[in-house]
Amino acid sequence: MSERFDGSRPVLVIGAGPVGQTAALCLARWGVPVVMLDARPARDPIGSKALCQQRDVLDLWDACGAGSIASEGLTWSDARTFYQDKELFCWRIPDPGRSPVPPFVNVDVASLSRSQRCASRLERKIFDLLLPACLRTCANIDARS
Repeated sequence: MSERFDGSRPVLVIGAGPVGQTAALCLARWGVPVVMLDARPARDPIGSKALCQQRDVLDLWDACGAGSIASEGLTWSDARTFYQDKELFCWRIPDPGRSPVPPFVNVDVASLSRSQRCASRLERKIFDLLLPACLRTCANIDARS
């Protein structure tokens, strides 16, 4: 491909799930016009496996204006493995000090009901409220279904 992208035509993002929303926000932050298409008018109510977000994703969202996501869930910096009541090992996730966000944010699944585990409140808040609100503030994102 010898042509360079000059930003005069929009980039097409297919899918308005977590990855599509994030891609559109990043492109818009860099001044690239975006058309985001999704076949569905709304997200599926069954939820996704995006209940735990790691620091690099949180950093990306923070850079795109959705940094409040990091304060919405349970934060942790130690990875622990248990067998029954016995802790087998614990690994502290290093913090290189370059990010204001925690290593991980997730939903406290033990406190959720069975139906909420499929589509948790935090997940719905992130993907149905916070990211779409950021998308709506970007004049160069055209979201269509």
